[in-house]
Amino acid sequence: MIESNESMLDIYGDETSIKHPFYFDFTREIKADKTTISSSIRYSYHGSGSDAPIEKSGFLKIGDRIVPLIVGNTNNQMITNTSVSTTTVTTTPNLNTGAANTNVPTNSSGGFVDYSKPPSNTGAANTQTKTSVRTYSSKEQTGMFLFRNEDEQDILQGKPLKIRLYMGSYPLTFQLNEDHIDRLKDFLNAKPEAEN
Repeated sequence: MIESNESMLDIYGDETSIKHPFYFDFTREIKADKTTISSSIRYSYHGSGSDAPIEKSGFLKIGDRIVPLIVGNTNNQMITNTSVSTTTVTTTPNLNTGAANTNVPTNSSGGFVDYSKPPSNTGAANTQTKTSVRTYSSKEQTGMFLFRNEDEQDILQGKPLKIRLYMGSYPLTFQLNEDHIDRLKDFLNAKPEAEN
């Protein structure tokens, strides 16, 4: 995962402290004669349902060279997650268990007890069930672009790499750090194993 240099915007258009997390997956096809075709880079982003689609153009900056990007196989898909939780609470009244008969008057002056009514401190248990449903919608955006052979050669030379995509008109810049570049170089240098 690589986070954009730019922050997400809140509902008022102000920047937040949260960055756009993108997943980049690098693949390449190897022909039967062990030669490779240019590497393809697929991105995946899960964001707000109100996010604009990723545009079909952008650019790479490799060292001082700027290369136009054509983004293909784009897809925008709304994903809705629903969670249901149920809580049951049962309450019972506080029963007086200190006397053998709760209808017996406890004051010394005596009194009349109406045995046709239930005692005042007894009662049935009260059960309440609450069900809450929460729904969250997000948008998954995917697409892909290619590295040309000269792009790969520049990356193998250790030149810095930035990827610029656009979410509508909003720029998203991804600066690959040294660890990302080292992994990318390992990927570009990988050769298929010889068959036995």
